[in-house]
Amino acid sequence: MKNIIRYTLITFCLAFSIQNSSAQMYSSLTYDVSFPLSHEVIDFIDDTSWRGFTFKVGGEITENIGAGIYSGWYVFNEKVRGEQITTDISTLSGVQFRYINIVPIMADVHYRMANSGDWTPYGSLGIGTYFFKHTTDVGILRISDDEWHFGLAPEVGVAYHLRENSHLLLSIRYNHAFPTKDWNTQSFFQINVGLMWSEW
Repeated sequence: MKNIIRYTLITFCLAFSIQNSSAQMYSSLTYDVSFPLSHEVIDFIDDTSWRGFTFKVGGEITENIGAGIYSGWYVFNEKVRGEQITTDISTLSGVQFRYINIVPIMADVHYRMANSGDWTPYGSLGIGTYFFKHTTDVGILRISDDEWHFGLAPEVGVAYHLRENSHLLLSIRYNHAFPTKDWNTQSFFQINVGLMWSEW
């Protein structure tokens, strides 16, 4: 946990120093569809998530390189029948409603191909922390567990120029949350579409 906090603070300090400079600013908002990848996620919920968004803000360092910060909220959910839950004191049966809530808090650095016309390809790498919360509802009972993970999020995409300072964004992102003392690796893949406001 101390290492997670340390790495996150370092990356956020870098991002804030860029944003507080004279760098050209940008912001974006995307709708995100998520697909589970790691066994830790799939074994709990193997359905696609249609509920998610990401908000980014940052600044340009050079014509091609920029850095910023982002956060969001992604929710996996699934209705499960015919499985039992065994706890330390009892075994529960019934229809289960399972949820995974994920909140990333990341700093990222991106590279974009400048002067590429209306379509601008880019790639980025996010570094920071993920909050995961697994919840199971059975009748009136709720069982939940949560954990913070250090993680990385490589992303590639393209920005299409719509009008002055407005762009359509299309991207794919891989999210990798490293294991902790009590939890295994959590990973998922995303397809994102949204808008960016920038002078790209």
